[in-house]
Amino acid sequence: MDLEEAFADILTNRAIIDTHRLAKELAPYELSVTRGELRRLGRYAQLQRLSPAEDQFVRVYSAQDVSGGDHVTIYLYDLSASSASNAENLARREFDTVRRFQKSPALPSLVDSFQALPDYAGELFFFSTADSAATSIAEASTDLDWTIAGRLAFATAALRELSDLHEPTLDGETLVHRSLTPETVRVRSDGRPLFAGWRWARLPKAETIAGAGANVSADQYAAPEVLRSGLATADVRSDVYSLCKVLLELFTDGSAEADDACVILQQGLSDAPAHRAPAREIADALTAEAVVPSQANPPKSPLHWDEGAIIEWNDERFRVVSRLGEGAAGRTFKLEQLDGQTDEPIGTFVGKVVLNPEVGETALIAYRKIRSIELLPVSWTPR
Repeated sequence: MDLEEAFADILTNRAIIDTHRLAKELAPYELSVTRGELRRLGRYAQLQRLSPAEDQFVRVYSAQDVSGGDHVTIYLYDLSASSASNAENLARREFDTVRRFQKSPALPSLVDSFQALPDYAGELFFFSTADSAATSIAEASTDLDWTIAGRLAFATAALRELSDLHEPTLDGETLVHRSLTPETVRVRSDGRPLFAGWRWARLPKAETIAGAGANVSADQYAAPEVLRSGLATADVRSDVYSLCKVLLELFTDGSAEADDACVILQQGLSDAPAHRAPAREIADALTAEAVVPSQANPPKSPLHWDEGAIIEWNDERFRVVSRLGEGAAGRTFKLEQLDGQTDEPIGTFVGKVVLNPEVGETALIAYRKIRSIELLPVSWTPR
Protein backbone atom coordinates (compact mmCIF):
# COMPACT_ATOMS: atom_id res chain seq x y z
CA MET A 1 0.00 0.00 0.00
CA ASP A 2 1.36 3.44 -0.97
CA LEU A 3 1.00 5.75 2.02
CA GLU A 4 0.40 8.93 0.05
CA GLU A 5 -2.29 7.18 -1.94
CA ALA A 6 -3.86 5.74 1.21
CA PHE A 7 -4.06 9.14 2.88
CA ALA A 8 -5.49 10.66 -0.27
CA ASP A 9 -8.20 8.00 -0.24
CA ILE A 10 -8.98 8.82 3.39
CA LEU A 11 -9.27 12.55 2.72
CA THR A 12 -11.55 12.10 -0.27
CA ASN A 13 -13.59 9.27 1.34
CA ARG A 14 -12.99 7.16 -1.75
CA ALA A 15 -11.89 4.01 0.00
CA ILE A 16 -12.45 1.83 3.03
CA ILE A 17 -9.01 1.58 4.60
CA ASP A 18 -7.61 -1.67 5.94
CA THR A 19 -6.51 -0.30 9.34
CA HIS A 20 -4.28 -3.29 10.11
CA ARG A 21 -2.33 -2.93 6.88
CA LEU A 22 -2.09 0.84 7.36
CA ALA A 23 -0.79 0.38 10.90
CA LYS A 24 1.94 -1.97 9.65
CA GLU A 25 2.94 0.54 7.02
CA LEU A 26 3.08 3.36 9.54
CA ALA A 27 5.02 1.44 12.23
CA PRO A 28 8.49 1.96 10.73
CA TYR A 29 7.76 5.66 10.29
CA GLU A 30 6.70 6.02 13.92
CA LEU A 31 9.81 4.21 15.15
CA SER A 32 12.07 6.49 13.14
CA VAL A 33 10.37 9.48 14.73
CA THR A 34 11.02 8.20 18.25
CA ARG A 35 14.68 7.85 17.35
CA GLY A 36 14.79 11.36 15.97
CA GLU A 37 13.47 14.61 17.40
CA LEU A 38 10.22 14.06 19.26
CA ARG A 39 7.61 16.78 19.36
CA ARG A 40 5.04 14.89 21.45
CA LEU A 41 5.14 12.00 23.91
CA GLY A 42 1.89 10.72 25.40
CA ARG A 43 0.22 13.64 27.21
CA TYR A 44 3.31 15.81 26.77
CA ALA A 45 3.74 18.28 23.93
CA GLN A 46 6.17 21.02 22.84
CA LEU A 47 9.18 18.77 23.45
CA GLN A 48 12.50 20.55 23.12
CA ARG A 49 15.70 18.58 23.29
CA LEU A 50 18.14 19.56 26.03
CA SER A 51 20.79 16.85 25.66
CA PRO A 52 23.41 16.72 22.88
CA ALA A 53 22.18 15.34 19.56
CA GLU A 54 24.95 12.73 19.46
CA ASP A 55 23.74 11.12 22.69
CA GLN A 56 21.19 8.53 21.56
CA PHE A 57 21.03 6.24 24.60
CA VAL A 58 19.47 8.94 26.78
CA ARG A 59 17.67 11.97 25.46
CA VAL A 60 16.50 14.76 27.74
CA TYR A 61 13.59 17.01 26.78
CA SER A 62 11.68 19.90 28.25
CA ALA A 63 7.94 19.48 27.71
CA GLN A 64 4.50 20.63 28.79
CA ASP A 65 1.61 18.52 30.03
CA VAL A 66 -1.27 19.37 27.67
CA SER A 67 -3.88 18.35 30.24
CA GLY A 68 -2.65 20.46 33.17
CA GLY A 69 -0.14 22.82 31.60
CA ASP A 70 2.68 21.78 33.94
CA HIS A 71 6.26 21.94 32.65
CA VAL A 72 8.41 18.84 33.06
CA THR A 73 11.80 17.42 32.11
CA ILE A 74 11.56 14.05 30.36
CA TYR A 75 14.39 11.50 30.37
CA LEU A 76 13.94 9.05 27.48
CA TYR A 77 16.14 5.94 27.18
CA ASP A 78 16.61 3.96 23.97
CA LEU A 79 18.07 0.58 24.91
CA SER A 80 18.69 -0.29 21.26
CA ALA A 81 21.24 2.54 21.11
CA SER A 82 23.42 0.91 23.78
CA SER A 83 25.69 -2.09 23.33
CA ALA A 84 25.75 -2.77 27.07
CA SER A 85 24.18 -6.04 28.19
CA ASN A 86 22.66 -4.28 31.22
CA ALA A 87 21.32 -1.26 29.34
CA GLU A 88 18.03 -1.24 31.24
CA ASN A 89 19.86 -1.16 34.58
CA LEU A 90 21.93 1.76 33.36
CA ALA A 91 18.74 3.51 32.30
CA ARG A 92 17.26 3.07 35.76
CA ARG A 93 20.33 4.65 37.40
CA GLU A 94 19.29 8.25 36.96
CA PHE A 95 15.74 7.56 38.11
CA ASP A 96 17.06 5.78 41.21
CA THR A 97 19.25 8.80 41.94
CA VAL A 98 16.29 11.16 42.14
CA ARG A 99 13.88 8.68 43.71
CA ARG A 100 16.13 7.73 46.61
CA PHE A 101 16.68 11.34 47.61
CA GLN A 102 13.14 12.66 47.12
CA LYS A 103 12.94 13.83 50.74
CA SER A 104 15.48 16.53 49.97
CA PRO A 105 13.88 19.92 49.24
CA ALA A 106 16.85 20.67 46.99
CA LEU A 107 15.85 18.09 44.36
CA PRO A 108 13.14 18.38 41.70
CA SER A 109 10.01 16.35 42.39
CA LEU A 110 9.15 13.24 40.38
CA VAL A 111 6.15 13.35 38.06
CA ASP A 112 6.31 10.01 36.20
CA SER A 113 8.15 7.02 37.59
CA PHE A 114 10.45 4.88 35.44
CA GLN A 115 8.30 3.01 32.90
CA ALA A 116 8.25 1.58 29.40
CA LEU A 117 6.97 3.75 26.60
CA PRO A 118 3.64 2.31 25.38
CA ASP A 119 4.08 0.07 22.34
CA TYR A 120 7.87 -0.03 22.86
CA ALA A 121 8.18 -2.18 25.98
CA GLY A 122 11.71 -3.49 26.37
CA GLU A 123 13.13 -0.89 24.01
CA LEU A 124 12.16 2.65 25.13
CA PHE A 125 11.79 3.80 28.76
CA PHE A 126 11.24 7.19 30.34
CA PHE A 127 10.59 9.10 33.54
CA SER A 128 9.94 12.77 34.22
CA THR A 129 10.55 15.39 36.89
CA ALA A 130 8.97 18.77 37.51
CA ASP A 131 10.73 21.52 35.59
CA SER A 132 11.09 24.14 38.28
CA ALA A 133 10.65 27.82 37.49
CA ALA A 134 13.24 28.65 40.18
CA THR A 135 15.70 31.34 39.09
CA SER A 136 19.16 30.22 38.02
CA ILE A 137 22.20 31.67 39.74
CA ALA A 138 23.27 32.98 36.32
CA GLU A 139 20.20 35.24 36.39
CA ALA A 140 19.85 35.83 40.15
CA SER A 141 23.46 36.95 40.55
CA THR A 142 22.68 40.04 38.46
CA ASP A 143 19.70 41.03 40.65
CA LEU A 144 20.73 44.28 42.32
CA ASP A 145 17.91 43.96 44.89
CA TRP A 146 19.32 40.70 46.27
CA THR A 147 21.24 41.81 49.35
CA ILE A 148 24.61 40.53 50.48
CA ALA A 149 22.89 39.06 53.57
CA GLY A 150 20.46 37.19 51.34
CA ARG A 151 23.29 35.90 49.17
CA LEU A 152 25.22 34.69 52.21
CA ALA A 153 22.12 32.90 53.46
CA PHE A 154 21.63 31.22 50.10
CA ALA A 155 25.27 30.15 49.83
CA THR A 156 25.17 28.69 53.34
CA ALA A 157 21.91 26.82 52.63
CA ALA A 158 23.19 25.48 49.29
CA LEU A 159 26.37 24.11 50.88
CA ARG A 160 24.40 22.45 53.68
CA GLU A 161 21.91 20.90 51.26
CA LEU A 162 24.78 19.53 49.20
CA SER A 163 26.36 18.13 52.36
CA ASP A 164 23.06 16.39 53.19
CA LEU A 165 22.95 14.82 49.72
CA HIS A 166 26.51 13.59 50.21
CA GLU A 167 25.61 11.92 53.52
CA PRO A 168 25.18 8.13 53.13
CA THR A 169 21.63 6.79 53.45
CA LEU A 170 20.75 3.73 55.56
CA ASP A 171 21.80 1.49 52.68
CA GLY A 172 25.11 3.32 52.35
CA GLU A 173 24.28 5.30 49.21
CA THR A 174 25.52 8.83 48.60
CA LEU A 175 24.76 11.16 45.74
CA VAL A 176 27.14 12.91 43.35
CA HIS A 177 25.61 15.55 41.07
CA ARG A 178 28.58 16.03 38.68
CA SER A 179 27.08 18.99 36.82
CA LEU A 180 26.72 21.97 39.16
CA THR A 181 26.77 25.19 37.12
CA PRO A 182 25.14 28.64 37.33
CA GLU A 183 22.28 27.20 35.27
CA THR A 184 21.67 24.10 37.38
CA VAL A 185 22.06 25.78 40.79
CA ARG A 186 18.85 27.73 41.35
CA VAL A 187 17.22 29.87 44.00
CA ARG A 188 13.57 29.45 44.91
CA SER A 189 11.31 32.42 45.61
CA ASP A 190 11.82 31.94 49.38
CA GLY A 191 15.60 31.78 49.04
CA ARG A 192 15.99 27.99 49.32
CA PRO A 193 18.38 26.28 46.90
CA LEU A 194 17.37 23.85 44.19
CA PHE A 195 19.78 21.62 42.26
CA ALA A 196 18.54 20.96 38.74
CA GLY A 197 20.27 19.31 35.76
CA TRP A 198 20.61 15.69 36.93
CA ARG A 199 21.74 14.41 33.53
CA TRP A 200 25.12 13.18 34.86
CA ALA A 201 24.21 12.45 38.50
CA ARG A 202 25.12 9.07 39.92
CA LEU A 203 25.11 6.86 42.96
CA PRO A 204 28.80 6.01 43.43
CA LYS A 205 28.09 2.30 43.96
CA ALA A 206 26.14 2.11 40.72
CA GLU A 207 27.58 1.58 37.29
CA THR A 208 27.89 4.85 35.45
CA ILE A 209 27.66 5.97 31.88
CA ALA A 210 29.63 8.91 30.55
CA GLY A 211 28.07 9.11 27.11
CA ALA A 212 29.28 10.92 24.08
CA GLY A 213 27.49 14.05 25.27
CA ALA A 214 29.58 14.36 28.43
CA ASN A 215 31.90 17.02 27.08
CA VAL A 216 33.29 18.14 30.43
CA SER A 217 36.31 19.74 28.82
CA ALA A 218 34.08 22.72 28.02
CA ASP A 219 32.68 22.98 31.55
CA GLN A 220 34.53 25.77 33.36
CA TYR A 221 32.87 24.76 36.64
CA ALA A 222 34.08 21.16 36.57
CA ALA A 223 36.72 20.14 39.11
CA PRO A 224 40.32 19.75 37.86
CA GLU A 225 40.30 15.96 38.28
CA VAL A 226 37.14 15.76 36.13
CA LEU A 227 38.72 17.93 33.44
CA ARG A 228 41.78 15.68 33.44
CA SER A 229 40.18 12.24 33.59
CA GLY A 230 36.46 12.57 32.86
CA LEU A 231 33.22 12.19 34.80
CA ALA A 232 34.05 8.73 36.11
CA THR A 233 36.54 10.30 38.53
CA ALA A 234 34.01 12.71 40.07
CA ASP A 235 33.11 12.26 43.73
CA VAL A 236 31.59 14.41 46.48
CA ARG A 237 34.73 16.59 46.55
CA SER A 238 34.21 17.38 42.88
CA ASP A 239 30.71 18.64 43.68
CA VAL A 240 32.12 20.86 46.45
CA TYR A 241 34.56 22.41 43.98
CA SER A 242 31.84 23.09 41.39
CA LEU A 243 29.37 24.56 43.89
CA CYS A 244 31.98 26.86 45.47
CA LYS A 245 32.98 28.12 42.04
CA VAL A 246 29.32 28.81 41.19
CA LEU A 247 28.74 30.61 44.51
CA LEU A 248 31.69 32.92 43.86
CA GLU A 249 29.52 34.63 41.26
CA LEU A 250 27.23 35.90 44.01
CA PHE A 251 29.99 37.94 45.62
CA THR A 252 31.47 40.24 43.00
CA ASP A 253 30.46 43.69 44.26
CA GLY A 254 33.80 44.36 45.96
CA SER A 255 32.31 44.87 49.43
CA ALA A 256 34.20 43.65 52.49
CA GLU A 257 31.47 41.04 53.16
CA ALA A 258 31.66 39.75 49.60
CA ASP A 259 35.46 39.56 49.68
CA ASP A 260 35.35 37.64 52.98
CA ALA A 261 32.86 35.19 51.50
CA CYS A 262 35.14 34.63 48.49
CA VAL A 263 38.07 33.85 50.77
CA ILE A 264 35.99 31.24 52.63
CA LEU A 265 34.73 29.66 49.40
CA GLN A 266 38.33 29.21 48.29
CA GLN A 267 38.50 26.41 50.90
CA GLY A 268 36.59 24.24 48.43
CA LEU A 269 38.59 25.22 45.36
CA SER A 270 41.94 23.52 45.90
CA ASP A 271 43.27 21.69 42.85
CA ALA A 272 43.90 18.65 45.05
CA PRO A 273 40.62 16.98 46.11
CA ALA A 274 42.15 15.86 49.43
CA HIS A 275 42.80 19.48 50.40
CA ARG A 276 39.22 20.70 49.88
CA ALA A 277 37.11 21.39 52.95
CA PRO A 278 33.77 19.53 53.18
CA ALA A 279 30.65 21.47 52.20
CA ARG A 280 29.26 21.71 55.73
CA GLU A 281 32.57 23.00 57.10
CA ILE A 282 32.56 25.80 54.52
CA ALA A 283 28.93 26.61 55.38
CA ASP A 284 29.82 26.85 59.06
CA ALA A 285 32.69 29.19 58.22
CA LEU A 286 30.34 31.47 56.28
CA THR A 287 27.96 31.56 59.24
CA ALA A 288 30.76 32.38 61.67
CA GLU A 289 32.12 35.17 59.46
CA ALA A 290 28.91 37.21 59.32
CA VAL A 291 25.42 37.33 60.76
CA VAL A 292 23.57 35.19 58.24
CA PRO A 293 19.76 35.40 58.33
CA SER A 294 17.87 32.14 58.63
CA GLN A 295 16.31 32.68 55.21
CA ALA A 296 17.47 34.46 52.11
CA ASN A 297 14.70 36.73 50.92
CA PRO A 298 15.11 37.66 47.28
CA PRO A 299 12.47 40.00 45.83
CA LYS A 300 9.09 38.27 45.58
CA SER A 301 8.40 39.63 42.14
CA PRO A 302 6.28 37.39 39.89
CA LEU A 303 9.46 37.01 37.85
CA HIS A 304 10.80 34.87 40.71
CA TRP A 305 7.68 32.87 41.66
CA ASP A 306 8.24 29.13 41.48
CA GLU A 307 6.63 25.95 42.81
CA GLY A 308 5.62 26.32 46.45
CA ALA A 309 5.77 30.13 46.60
CA ILE A 310 3.09 31.53 48.93
CA ILE A 311 1.19 34.55 47.62
CA GLU A 312 -1.08 36.69 49.80
CA TRP A 313 -3.92 38.66 48.25
CA ASN A 314 -7.19 40.05 49.63
CA ASP A 315 -6.56 38.36 52.98
CA GLU A 316 -6.34 34.98 51.22
CA ARG A 317 -3.28 32.80 50.74
CA PHE A 318 -2.38 31.00 47.52
CA ARG A 319 0.42 28.56 46.70
CA VAL A 320 2.01 28.39 43.27
CA VAL A 321 1.66 24.89 41.83
CA SER A 322 3.49 25.62 38.58
CA ARG A 323 4.17 28.25 35.99
CA LEU A 324 2.01 27.54 32.96
CA GLY A 325 3.47 29.97 30.50
CA GLU A 326 4.37 33.52 29.69
CA GLY A 327 3.93 36.03 26.92
CA ALA A 328 4.63 39.63 26.10
CA ALA A 329 2.12 40.86 28.68
CA GLY A 330 2.83 38.66 31.69
CA ARG A 331 2.97 35.20 33.22
CA THR A 332 0.32 32.59 33.93
CA PHE A 333 0.37 30.36 37.02
CA LYS A 334 -1.56 27.43 38.40
CA LEU A 335 -2.50 28.33 41.98
CA GLU A 336 -3.97 26.54 44.98
CA GLN A 337 -6.02 28.52 47.47
CA LEU A 338 -5.07 27.55 51.03
CA ASP A 339 -7.36 27.15 54.02
CA GLY A 340 -6.72 29.92 56.52
CA GLN A 341 -6.52 27.52 59.46
CA THR A 342 -4.92 24.34 58.14
CA ASP A 343 -3.09 25.52 54.98
CA GLU A 344 -4.75 22.64 53.15
CA PRO A 345 -5.63 23.35 49.49
CA ILE A 346 -9.32 24.16 49.00
CA GLY A 347 -9.36 25.03 45.32
CA THR A 348 -7.23 25.28 42.19
CA PHE A 349 -7.16 28.33 39.96
CA VAL A 350 -5.32 29.82 37.03
CA GLY A 351 -3.96 33.31 37.67
CA LYS A 352 -2.28 35.72 35.30
CA VAL A 353 0.12 38.44 36.39
CA VAL A 354 0.54 41.32 33.95
CA LEU A 355 3.93 42.94 34.43
CA ASN A 356 3.42 46.21 32.52
CA PRO A 357 0.96 48.57 34.30
CA GLU A 358 -0.23 50.15 31.05
CA VAL A 359 -0.83 46.79 29.39
CA GLY A 360 -2.30 45.54 32.67
CA GLU A 361 -5.00 48.22 32.72
CA THR A 362 -5.96 47.43 29.14
CA ALA A 363 -6.05 43.71 29.96
CA LEU A 364 -8.31 44.33 32.96
CA ILE A 365 -10.78 46.27 30.85
CA ALA A 366 -10.80 43.48 28.24
CA TYR A 367 -11.34 40.76 30.86
CA ARG A 368 -14.16 42.67 32.52
CA LYS A 369 -15.91 43.01 29.19
CA ILE A 370 -15.66 39.26 28.66
CA ARG A 371 -16.84 38.08 32.06
CA SER A 372 -17.73 39.36 35.46
CA ILE A 373 -14.83 38.23 37.62
CA GLU A 374 -12.77 39.73 40.42
CA LEU A 375 -9.27 40.61 39.29
CA LEU A 376 -6.12 41.88 40.91
CA PRO A 377 -5.89 45.69 41.03
CA VAL A 378 -3.18 47.19 38.85
CA SER A 379 -1.38 48.61 41.88
CA TRP A 380 -1.21 45.23 43.70
CA THR A 381 2.25 44.03 44.65
CA PRO A 382 3.17 40.72 46.33
CA ARG A 383 3.84 40.74 50.04
